[in-house]
Amino acid sequence: MNEQPLSLRSSLHEVWRRRLLIIIVAALCGMAGAAYGAVKPANPTAIALVLLPPIGAGSGATGNSGTTGNSGATGSDVHTDAVIAGSTPVLAAAGAEVSPRLGAIGVRDLVTIEPLSEQVMQIQARAPESTYAVQLANAVATSYVAYMGQLEASSAGPGVSALQLESAQLTKQIKNLQAQMNTVSGRITSEGAGSSAGEQDVALLGSLQSEQNQVSLQLNSVSSQIASAQLASGATEKTTRILQKATPQPVSPYAFPIEAGLVGLVIGLLGGTIFVLVRFQRGHRLRLRDEIARSAGAPVIASLDAPGCASPSAWRELLASQPRATNEWALRNVLQSLRSSAGQRLIQRVRVISFAGDSPALTTGPRLALHAAASGIPTVLAPEDPDEPGDRSLVPLWAAFTGAEPLGRGLPFTVGLEHIADDPPQLLVSLVLFDGTSELAFPPDTMNLLSISSNFVTADELAHLALEAVDTGCALEGVVVVNPDPADNTSGLVANDTLRLLPSRARVDAGEGDPVILAAHTGNAHASPERLSSREG
Repeated sequence: MNEQPLSLRSSLHEVWRRRLLIIIVAALCGMAGAAYGAVKPANPTAIALVLLPPIGAGSGATGNSGTTGNSGATGSDVHTDAVIAGSTPVLAAAGAEVSPRLGAIGVRDLVTIEPLSEQVMQIQARAPESTYAVQLANAVATSYVAYMGQLEASSAGPGVSALQLESAQLTKQIKNLQAQMNTVSGRITSEGAGSSAGEQDVALLGSLQSEQNQVSLQLNSVSSQIASAQLASGATEKTTRILQKATPQPVSPYAFPIEAGLVGLVIGLLGGTIFVLVRFQRGHRLRLRDEIARSAGAPVIASLDAPGCASPSAWRELLASQPRATNEWALRNVLQSLRSSAGQRLIQRVRVISFAGDSPALTTGPRLALHAAASGIPTVLAPEDPDEPGDRSLVPLWAAFTGAEPLGRGLPFTVGLEHIADDPPQLLVSLVLFDGTSELAFPPDTMNLLSISSNFVTADELAHLALEAVDTGCALEGVVVVNPDPADNTSGLVANDTLRLLPSRARVDAGEGDPVILAAHTGNAHASPERLSSREG
């Protein structure tokens, strides 16, 4: 069966039409969720708080603050810190500290990390036991602080080492200059400052003192940088710390059942809606009278309410009870439509066709036959092929008529063609079951009625039956809708009183493109206005 295109308007209409089913499914899922929450309460939780360094802290240490305020390893965005706290190294180290031990994935399933403000990060652990939840939350917080300290040390270490190496080289250079200065001073003392060699040594001593002063200034600058870097690193390590140790959180006995019930309700609503839309898209079954009439090519002449009868007792209860006024009025309209203009003595054969498996629609033929007999019309109810065993669904029906207390006693009513006397009946009601694969034989001088339940078959399945009628040179003359949809306000009338001219396989002598007028084969493909003048509104 081909899938039909899904339109928003028809989908919303189908969801609204099936709203009771969706509400029931959602209510059941909600109650199931609440029951699950009551039987299995929520796991205890523990929350630890971590204080983060302020954004841009320590920026003066390196003199290279970024646009976001981050400076090297100090000061960061709280969302970045949450990502770092949930990283595999941090969680793996935390899982190794708890007992029983957990891997990074196991810790990630039990821990939720989220920022509360720009400097406070929350670590929430959930576990079957409150003590284990506290232990796990503290382990994650401690692991995060230690990991951040390692990052600070690793980022600041290379810079401090380079500065310290430079400081050592400058110190060594100062010492060398001082040794040269001492040597020159000794020569000046021994030679005398006024001598020619002494004057040269005095000039050299001044040059060495000037160079020593410059190197000393460089050493002081490097020492200042080393002190600033060490101070910034120490300040950051002191700032990133655990603000609050993990503490168990009180758990309400009603919070988790209510939450589980709401989740179940939402799942039920979504699941029920998706189920209805999928069924509607895969196979749109006909439920409106107009849809059924268009697919069958015949007008709807009556609507009936009927249960499905699967046993002889059910058939007896249905056929022996007083019908409702609406059903009796509908049967009278169907009987009125059967009156032929050829005279009352003419045998009128009515074939009531139903789909196999449509149990409520199968009741139309027997109810029509008993109603005709109760109106004084000699009536016979028989299957289409009396020599064949027939469908198993007809066995309980015949058992209801042939039991110890048969139905229709005292009425001009007969079951089966073998009991017909020389005087033929005035009305013969034949029951025909169509299973979608069998071929229907439409004998002449027979009025063919289709009895079908609303929302039972698709347009393709009903069109297949109508094609069987067309291919035999006949047509369906009326439709009885059983158990119509309460929201159906359509009438089921066709636009014209005749069928369209369509090519048919019933006429072998017709050309391939020649149209066959179906009314010429049936005498009247559709019931005339006089025959259909009486109809259920």
